[in-house]
Amino acid sequence: MPNPKQPNLLEKIDPILERYGLILESDLHLPSVVSTIIGESIHGSWWGHSQGNRIYQTLGILSRRPNLLVTKLLSRKTTFVHRRLWPGFLTIATSREPWQLDHLSPNAQKLLYAVQQKGKLSTNEYSKDSGVKIGVLGDAARELEARILVYGIGFHSESGSHAKRL
Repeated sequence: MPNPKQPNLLEKIDPILERYGLILESDLHLPSVVSTIIGESIHGSWWGHSQGNRIYQTLGILSRRPNLLVTKLLSRKTTFVHRRLWPGFLTIATSREPWQLDHLSPNAQKLLYAVQQKGKLSTNEYSKDSGVKIGVLGDAARELEARILVYGIGFHSESGSHAKRL
């Protein structure tokens, strides 16, 4: 529930999204949600910051907005992309250019093939089926995300381990 004594943080973030079409979760130099909330850039993680709870809540609100796509884009960092940039983003993401496909690790190649065949998969389930360790699949998934070849959402599996839905 919003605190009436605290300013609406989205009123600070929305103009940035209007102007640039995107905003990073956290960054030292580029516009970010974290620096907008606390008024300055921070080194390291925002989790331990005194306003960490406000940051977390605001990120949750942004991630549920239907006009924003959340992806690893700039500097492999979580980036909120406004709907008006989606056509260009999707053109790039689906282009399968050499910079995306060349020099992929063997595990990333296998994982990409599996995602293409199945349409979507969870790394924890794929690990069981393929025998590839979940940590190795996590690295492969991050490699594919960095090249905008898949969209991944992290979650905790039933066993409590970190996994991704691709």
